[in-house]
Amino acid sequence: MDLLLQRETIRERMISTALKNGFIDFQTIELSQNLDQLLNRLKSTDSGLNCTAI
Repeated sequence: MDLLLQRETIRERMISTALKNGFIDFQTIELSQNLDQLLNRLKSTDSGLNCTAI
């Protein structure tokens, strides 16, 4: 899966989970950490350099 598509998918799931279960819910935090890792990967790749809105 494309990294940018992954980013949007995880972001949407994180927001949905946070609104449903709360911001300190384990699953919300886990998704947030996954998103952080993905953003770090995007930042260090060429495709991330072409992305203006992370």
